[in-house]
Amino acid sequence: MSLRWKIILALLAVTLTSLAVTVRVASDTALGVLLRDRQSRALATAAFFAGSLAEPIAQGDRERLTNQVAALRVQELGRVLAVDEAGFVLADTAAGTDASLIGHRLEHVEIRSALEGTSRAGVHRLHDRRYAMYAAAPVRAAGDRVVGAVVLSTDVSDVFAAVDQIRGRMIQLGVVIAVAAGVVAYGFGAYLAAPLREMARAAGRIARGRFDERVPVRGGDELAQLARAFNDMAAHLARIDESRRDFIASASHELRTPVAALKTLTDALIHDPDATVEDYREFLRDIDDQVERLARLTSSLLTLARLDRETETVDLRPVPLAELVTTVVGWLEPEARRLGCRIRLEGRGNPQVLVDRTKMERALTNLVENAMKYGGPGLVRVVFGEQPGFDAGAVGRLLAAELARQDEPAPEPAAVPVAATGAPVASTGTAAVGPTARPRAPAPPGAADGAHRDGAAAAAPGGAGAGGPDAPATPGADAGAEPSARRPGDGAGSAAAVGPDEGATAGAPGPAAPAVPSPAGPVASPAGSGASPAGPAAPPAGAAASGPDAAAPAGASPGGAEGAGERAGSGGGAVAPPPEPAVRVVGDDEPLRRSPRVAWVWVIDRGPGIPAEELPHLFERFYRLDRARARGGDAAGAGLGLSIVREIMRLHDGVAVVASQVGRGSVFALYWPVTDWPPQPPADAVPPAATAATAGSGAGTAPGTGR
Repeated sequence: MSLRWKIILALLAVTLTSLAVTVRVASDTALGVLLRDRQSRALATAAFFAGSLAEPIAQGDRERLTNQVAALRVQELGRVLAVDEAGFVLADTAAGTDASLIGHRLEHVEIRSALEGTSRAGVHRLHDRRYAMYAAAPVRAAGDRVVGAVVLSTDVSDVFAAVDQIRGRMIQLGVVIAVAAGVVAYGFGAYLAAPLREMARAAGRIARGRFDERVPVRGGDELAQLARAFNDMAAHLARIDESRRDFIASASHELRTPVAALKTLTDALIHDPDATVEDYREFLRDIDDQVERLARLTSSLLTLARLDRETETVDLRPVPLAELVTTVVGWLEPEARRLGCRIRLEGRGNPQVLVDRTKMERALTNLVENAMKYGGPGLVRVVFGEQPGFDAGAVGRLLAAELARQDEPAPEPAAVPVAATGAPVASTGTAAVGPTARPRAPAPPGAADGAHRDGAAAAAPGGAGAGGPDAPATPGADAGAEPSARRPGDGAGSAAAVGPDEGATAGAPGPAAPAVPSPAGPVASPAGSGASPAGPAAPPAGAAASGPDAAAPAGASPGGAEGAGERAGSGGGAVAPPPEPAVRVVGDDEPLRRSPRVAWVWVIDRGPGIPAEELPHLFERFYRLDRARARGGDAAGAGLGLSIVREIMRLHDGVAVVASQVGRGSVFALYWPVTDWPPQPPADAVPPAATAATAGSGAGTAPGTGR
């Protein structure tokens, strides 16, 4: 049945039901009003007759009683009967006819009530389908004793006939109304069904692949809202289809490049009869590079395909945030040395976070590798902590303030790294996390895909592996493995060591902070509160303070979730604002805004920065900036790294935030909710400005995916 007929039948059913109820209620009300009027008059008449007939009934004078009752018949007031106290008829206006009831005993309820001393009236339906009203009044003798009753019977069939006539007229009017309602329902159904039919036809065309199909939007009612939502859905499907086509084209191109190179190299080997052993070795090394590149690409594609699945789950386990970050930094230390970078950890709180460790390590690895490859030689800061709640505008101002500090000079690493306990450590560097140094795990989270980083095992130039000068790189465990299976208890340290002169935040004036923070360790302060005494030193004049409520440059660009625009708050204050940065929040921040506590990790580089027009596309698949910006061979990758970060944060109900200023650097940040796990003791947090000494040679990690 079509929607039009459903609307017609529904409206007719409502109309007819309403009319039936109206007719019934109106007719019953009219009948009740008319009968009550007749009843009051009948009772008054019966009471009058009872007073006039009281004396002959009390004296038993039947002749006088009969004469008086016969006189009442002449007045045509109806039928009058006089009964004694036992209910026997003493006189009847119908005497002398077949209908006479003289000598009969009457048991009507009205008569019994009158003999008991109470007047009463009621309507009775007779055998000939007529209606009669019986009104009985008691006859009282001296001393108020009831000696009989007078019954007045009147015909009220005219009342019922009048009500039936009114009911018939109302039914006729109801039929006319029902017909009119049917016509209106037909037109209204056509009005409602027309846009729905258009949407159905448009949906059919979209199902056949015509994603440019749209429906007209008329008015501002729910149908117009539905049409707008339909058009938005069609536009979204068109974007998805375009993205799918671009993805297939880009993936095909990226896969074709190494395959073509392999074909060229193998053809050269096959058709060169004069090739020497050294030539073969050189060609095989080139083939190995292309195979490694192909393996990384296919691993990243498989990772994205797995993360895209709606059924993809996360294996959430509690882990201290400092341990998570220092593990990743330890993995990337050899690559940092190879690229001439220094990684400095800054702990501003060490909450217990609930994450899928393998996936989150993959996201952090991608961000830190990008900072090393695109940021140029020098300092890469990795800052982590927690804050109360999440506000996109406050985050934009805070990251803009961090960019403003990029102009400040960075302290040099200490000549002799010292762990939190004060004992010297190996020159490879160890992060001070708690009272003892945490060993560095042997492989980055990219090995969860079956190979190091984006799929290939870590190659160690000069024969040095990630675990030591002679140890080969160890691939990580599979994504489903326990975190402990990926972290042996021995090996080189995992992160930056705390030097004696590196206790303060970069650019902060004053003496160096101690290697181990005070028990009231630094935690991001709520808005409006001061920094913890043990936290990083305040920046000098002209640099914005860090924290959730830090001021941003005036007129900072508005930020936005992916598909929702950029969001960055504008701030003011006494500090001089730096040049305006570009900020973008990628992901749905609704879960973060509902969370009372939020964990965050920033990766800050001093690179050339990213143009504002590039930010909206930065997390798209296969999107890459200029390859010339990357370092370390084919470091630009396939443009999948940040796409993987975006999907991992989506699975953790978090967002990724990027702030960048051309000529100053970039900040990539991850934010996700903190569950109510007991926080780690503040002393376990990595002290601010813990700096890695990364000079020298070390094992290199396989190039990850670029921006």
